[in-house]
Amino acid sequence: MLASGTARSICRSRYCKSLTPGFVPGNIATIVSDRQVIRTKPVPRIPPPGALDLSAQAEPLIFSTRNTQNVPNSSTSSPWTSSRAADLLHALRTDSDRLVELELGRYDSPDVFDRVQMPLGRYVDWLERSEGGKVDGRQVYLAQWRGAEEISELKRLVKPPEVLVPMIESEAVDLYQTSFFIGPAGAVTPIHHDPYANLYHLHASSAPQIHAKHFVLFPPSASSALSRTPGVQRNTSAADLLLVPHALPAPLSSLSPVWSASHASPAPPCRDATPDNHDPFAILAAPTEVLPVRAWSCVLHEGETLYIPRRWWHRVENVALPEHGGAQSRAAEWWAHGARRAGWTAGVGWWFLPRSG
Repeated sequence: MLASGTARSICRSRYCKSLTPGFVPGNIATIVSDRQVIRTKPVPRIPPPGALDLSAQAEPLIFSTRNTQNVPNSSTSSPWTSSRAADLLHALRTDSDRLVELELGRYDSPDVFDRVQMPLGRYVDWLERSEGGKVDGRQVYLAQWRGAEEISELKRLVKPPEVLVPMIESEAVDLYQTSFFIGPAGAVTPIHHDPYANLYHLHASSAPQIHAKHFVLFPPSASSALSRTPGVQRNTSAADLLLVPHALPAPLSSLSPVWSASHASPAPPCRDATPDNHDPFAILAAPTEVLPVRAWSCVLHEGETLYIPRRWWHRVENVALPEHGGAQSRAAEWWAHGARRAGWTAGVGWWFLPRSG
């Protein structure tokens, strides 16, 4: 068993007091003053179509039945409960003794990255009570797990996204892999790209109005700007990003968005960096990063599906939404305390390739 001592500490840990990857303690101005704000545009949202040729879709797209652009309707759903979450936890606990392999740390930091094995039931117990999602300063994440192949109740519960079903039935695509990503608030998947198209479905959230997944996406044309680091997988970028709530009044207003790869163009005000306020977070990059002209970003909520075209670069982070309840004035409180709020999301990636001819 790998890193058994760490696995035991996960099992024994009642609460994890470490902060999430997106949270940095201390003075906010000091933290972000030397970073650049990446200018993004929203990923379009459309209702799930009866049939769609995704091979002709060159850009990301969200399939959603929601009535609002970003925030759930608080009059029709509770932020604290999710029947999807309860059903998923029940399915996972039908095979509590099954050993699963967890990621310890981020794989873009190979010096501190490891994998540990532990019983699935113990991981689920830890996930429900963890405040911070870390053990010994490293995130703990059940990622790229082929759970439906191992647990019959999970296969019964989790079905392909609505848009994918007719393509499977008509044999228009080859389904390569179905993988689960179940992790706490703050868990990050670094910027990377895949050789397959992906329909990423956020199956469940412990609190749908609060916990979601944040995506930043770059087109394949950005590959030359997304440099690699020795020791990191070839499809993984060395660029690291930080999310900060837009509602923080300062010092974000003084930051300059990344406007072009050369950073030579005039920079608009910070609040213009995300059109129509589609993203509750500012996306910050290190001052030394030379990133593409434009990125896409979105918050994916429970029940929504994001189409990621083949070889598009993407970064994923489990987030606690700062604007919950419409009280953006609470963003500073979120910065100070929200990263330690217990919560989790469970996503499923459906990787496929369209059949030619």
